[in-house]
Amino acid sequence: MTVSPSRWMKRTVLGLATVATLGAVGAANADTFSDYEKNIQAFAEQAQTGQALPRFSDKNTAALIRQLTDQKRVLDRIDFNNDLVSMRAMQGPCANANQLLLTYLSHGVNLSDSNSDRVMEGLNRNGQIYQDEVSAIQSFSLSCMSHVMPTMVRYFQNSSPAPEDMSEEQRTGIVLFRKSIVQSLSGTLTAIQDPSVKPANREMLLKSMLTAMPNIARVLPLDTRGQLKAAVDEAKTNIPVNQQHYIDKINRALTNAPCQKVCQIVITP
Repeated sequence: MTVSPSRWMKRTVLGLATVATLGAVGAANADTFSDYEKNIQAFAEQAQTGQALPRFSDKNTAALIRQLTDQKRVLDRIDFNNDLVSMRAMQGPCANANQLLLTYLSHGVNLSDSNSDRVMEGLNRNGQIYQDEVSAIQSFSLSCMSHVMPTMVRYFQNSSPAPEDMSEEQRTGIVLFRKSIVQSLSGTLTAIQDPSVKPANREMLLKSMLTAMPNIARVLPLDTRGQLKAAVDEAKTNIPVNQQHYIDKINRALTNAPCQKVCQIVITP
């Protein structure tokens, strides 16, 4: 039986806290989530009505997309030391960032089109049209992922059984979790190598990846880190020289992150 990642995540949340109440997350966190959810709803309503997607360049919609990608406004106000709050952030802002990214990239694209070349052409075209918005969302997503990683590490360190004792659902959850991380990092590496990406956007993505890497790498097994390091090394040759120092620092963070229990969990197909 295939297990959905959302079902696994719900069980993980239950493992972290037996009672999930608004009061448990604290007033400041509750206000932050409430504000973010209102903005997400406003974005969804605009996207569903066929209106133009919010743009930084549009004075009528710039505030909305800015609020949804403002790391200080959203992430810096969340108490990620509280595991329950951190998991709510994973299911809220972190998950929504991925959905926002897909919304921009797939705008006007028929993803079910059997012509894969036409689909890719549409996705790439939107990546260019919405470059500023997509870059800001990717940066926010990396930062959000980094913020919740310590909670996931604590969960696996303290509550997760040995790999051989894991249920199918737990094993599937770890595989999906790691896969989403690698896909996010791979997408960022692809973006920074695109010569049409504005220097400022590339700089933003490199900085976000560098800041996030120490936490993100902790949940990845060593062989996966090795594969990522090779991809990062390749990316270095395809970006301007004055930005290559970020790559060296990213690789050091990837290499130097400790490999404890969660990193040592090897899931074989």
